[in-house]
Amino acid sequence: MLKDVKDYFRAELGITDDMLGDFVKTFLSSFDASARDLEAILAAPQVDFPAVRRATHTLKGFAETSGAEDIRDKAVALNASAHAADADACRAGARAILDLHAAYRAEA
Repeated sequence: MLKDVKDYFRAELGITDDMLGDFVKTFLSSFDASARDLEAILAAPQVDFPAVRRATHTLKGFAETSGAEDIRDKAVALNASAHAADADACRAGARAILDLHAAYRAEA
């Protein structure tokens, strides 16, 4: 997971090892912010579908520019659930992304 992101930064963006740490910090910080948004969405009594769509748009963007296909794929699925106004699928998708966030953080 995080190794794939680092490899992407090196191969696709030409990031050198001396700069890699800063890029990884920025990536994780962005993922942390998105995780907080998803936690707030899950804490609400009703799913705010526009908020889910905004959160997944952000997730997809930073995941695509970081080579994090696993995050992007889950964000795309969650976005589709929000467009379908499927509250249960949105909650499950948000939890799946939060689990992924925890796994990335464990690797950091």
